[in-house]
Parts: sequence; C-alpha cells; structure tokens
Amino acid sequence: LGSISPASCDTSWKISLFMDFSENRDDILKGGDVVRLFHAEQEKFLTCDDYKGKSVVFLRSTGRTTKTAATSSKALWEVEVVATDPCRGGAGRWNSLYRFKHLATGQYLACEIDTDPIVDSNRLKLQGGKDVPVFQLNSVPYGHDIFSIFELDPTTIIKGDELVPRSSYVRLRHLRTNTWCHATDIPLDRISDNPMMHKVGLARVREDKEAFAIVSVPTAEVRDLDFANDACLVLKEAVTQVKNGALTANGRK
Repeated sequence: LGSISPASCDTSWKISLFMDFSENRDDILKGGDVVRLFHAEQEKFLTCDDYKGKSVVFLRSTGRTTKTAATSSKALWEVEVVATDPCRGGAGRWNSLYRFKHLATGQYLACEIDTDPIVDSNRLKLQGGKDVPVFQLNSVPYGHDIFSIFELDPTTIIKGDELVPRSSYVRLRHLRTNTWCHATDIPLDRISDNPMMHKVGLARVREDKEAFAIVSVPTAEVRDLDFANDACLVLKEAVTQVKNGALTANGRK
C-alpha cells in the first residue's frame, strides 16, 4: 500500500480473501476472481437484476450479433472458495465448494423451490420423477446461507484435487438440494412482447449439455464498475441531503 489519503466523505475498503502467493496465478480460478457464466448451448449469460421490485436470477437473451460480446455489468460474479477459515480463499479445485457473489448488488447466488405451474419440456426430462420437487436459481443477501453453496462439475474426466483452469466449462451442482442447474424456456418477463429473461431451473438429473463457460473479466472493467457503484452511492447521499436541506458547505465542495 503506497499511501492513504483522507476524504471528506465515507469511503469503502475492499478486502480480498487471503491466499498463498503460489496460488496467485492468472490461469486458475481462485477466490476473488470476477467472472461471467455463459451458458454454452443457450448462448446466454447468467444475470441478476431487479424485476417488479424483486431481485431475480435468469439467463439473459441478447440482441448482439456476437452473443459472447455482451458486456452487461449485471452478469458479473465474484468467486468465493469456501474454506473452514472464513478469512481464507485461495485457489479453486474441482472438489472445492463455491459461492458466487453478484458484484453489482452484493447478493449471493442460491436456489429456492419452484412451484410455477408452467410446463417446460427440459424440466420434465430432468425432473427425475413426477413428484420430485424442482427448484430455481435466486439470490440471497448473506453468504453464510447454506443454500448459496455450489460445486463445479468438469465436462471432461479429471482428478478431483486438480486446480480449476480459469477458462473451464463447468456444470453447476447445488450442494444442499443435490440438483443441477439447467436452462428453461420459461420467461420471467412473459408479459413482454420480446421476453429476454429466462428462468434457470435445478433438477435431479444431470444433463451434459447444461454447461457454463467461465469467462474471465478484465481487472480494468471491475475497477470501473467499483468506481461507478461508489459514485452512485455518493450522489444518492448528496441528493438526499439536498432534499432535506442538510447539505453542508463542506459537502457542496
């Protein structure tokens, strides 16, 4: 740390999970990495956004010519490698447990039971039985929620204790419910003329094609998003003070 500069307003510190220096490699997945999760078959990014006043998780359709060129900040996820020491992160292995923190909102990827009566052919195929419950991805505000823990399943034969390459294709398995993430044709924004938000389900049967590509995000993009989020918080606070007539002379500067 070169220097610490004082400021006239509250600021935020970001603390990265500690890891051994030998694990700090650009070619492996590790705690603190920011990634996008791109569904390879559907060509859609796993996204979290507000819809009708509620935070929802979905696969987002994009109108771009090259779908992998989509750059929405709402599809950024920070990887957390679950360890017995909560202050320890480190490199991710195939037999590690993971959490995914939505960078823009701080919410954690999780799942909940899905009672939506809409029929989906892919869900019926993967359900594993008529009366077997199905689930859907959602988000929760706290990382210590047991429903926020996932496993990464490789698409090739590999040893469980090997390091996860940063550009891998993976299937997502939810630890608590023992279910696998899969795409659906169920739109969340079904009242729209052109639905773009498709539900992500979880079912008992694993399907090989339900794989996500881990897409690395440049550090500069993450830095820009952090700056924009901090600026929005400061502006929001300033607007509130102006409305209440509580903005000080020092604050106007």
